[in-house]
Amino acid sequence: MAKAKIKKRSSKSRSKNRDKIAIAIFAGLVVVGIAAIVIASINAVGSASKSADNSSQSAAEANGTSSGDTQSGSQAANDTQSTSVSPPALDLLAQPTGELQIIDIKTGEGEPAANGMKLEVHYTGYLEDGTVFDSSLSRGQTYSFTLGSGRVIKGWDQGLVGMQPGGERQLIIPPDLAYGDNDYNSIPGGSTLIFNVELISLS
Repeated sequence: MAKAKIKKRSSKSRSKNRDKIAIAIFAGLVVVGIAAIVIASINAVGSASKSADNSSQSAAEANGTSSGDTQSGSQAANDTQSTSVSPPALDLLAQPTGELQIIDIKTGEGEPAANGMKLEVHYTGYLEDGTVFDSSLSRGQTYSFTLGSGRVIKGWDQGLVGMQPGGERQLIIPPDLAYGDNDYNSIPGGSTLIFNVELISLS
């Protein structure tokens, strides 16, 4: 009888030990699982933050600036806007006659322009229907050339003689003093051209 009791106690003891081991293993697995979830969450947040930073930097670089230069880039954009002006709508001061017409809008002051002088001008070129085909105003940059050198169309070489700095002039130029019957970029062949020209300086 004594031996049988001892065996029963041993069997109960082993069962309790197995239960304790199983509980410990389960608890360990739960802890490991929770730790894995926490680590994954931290990594996900870090990746999202890094991605957002990279997106911001890419957007800044797409605007021509690095993240630290956004303010200076904005200033440059403002500077460009302040120097570029949309050309005004055409105010045709006379009807085309087939000959060069020179109409002074505003008289300048100082020495008049003559062949061989370097002129700095702002200008806008129009077709007869008012379409703008070129303008230095929209680029925010004046145009310089030597008068009478043949660098510009004949209508300019002839029509800008006598202008004074600060003066404004409208030139109505027939095709034979412009581009003739040939298409030139967006200008159809045989076009009469209208230019509003402001003489900034000469030398």
